[in-house]
Amino acid sequence: MRELEVPERDNLHSTYRTTSRATFRVVLSAMAAHGFIPRTVDVRKVFLQSIPLDRPTSVYVQPPNQAQVPAGIAWRLRKCAYGLTDAPRRWYDSVHALMVELKLQRSTFEHDILTAHGDGALLLVIAVHEDDFLFGGTTPAVGTALRRTFDTGPTKSGEFTFTGVRVRTSVNEDTGALSVRADQEQYVDSIE
Repeated sequence: MRELEVPERDNLHSTYRTTSRATFRVVLSAMAAHGFIPRTVDVRKVFLQSIPLDRPTSVYVQPPNQAQVPAGIAWRLRKCAYGLTDAPRRWYDSVHALMVELKLQRSTFEHDILTAHGDGALLLVIAVHEDDFLFGGTTPAVGTALRRTFDTGPTKSGEFTFTGVRVRTSVNEDTGALSVRADQEQYVDSIE
């Protein structure tokens, strides 16, 4: 899809934050230190699940061929779609609204990291990377809230791949300590 005549496109706020590799590793370390099993969930069709468009002028797109719409018909978008300048930001605003509803605190250093605390202890940590969420903690409400609010894939825990990094969790049988390992060995092995 390409954005049709949108005169205010250059004035739209389009940026948003995503988890860096360094931040991702810090979050995994925090989870391991607190005994949180890392979990991940992927949100499907993210831009269509973002908050409604609020532009001064409407946005019209040509329907895709598979829609089998007669020639000369255009659709007026109510929500963002892939390819719109402000689609990533509208998606992030949707995520942020949910996190505010859940009373999570956004990190002052990394806005893509959100936490919940209780009695001075870390209860939950979440890292957001585009449409992927990495989370762990003693509060299961976040997974439920994500599935309730957005169309998501299954929640994975213990062993999974998050943004190309394989995460494996194990528990030491003697001490009960949680160990989290992150690597890109599969990716490296695939390179010729």
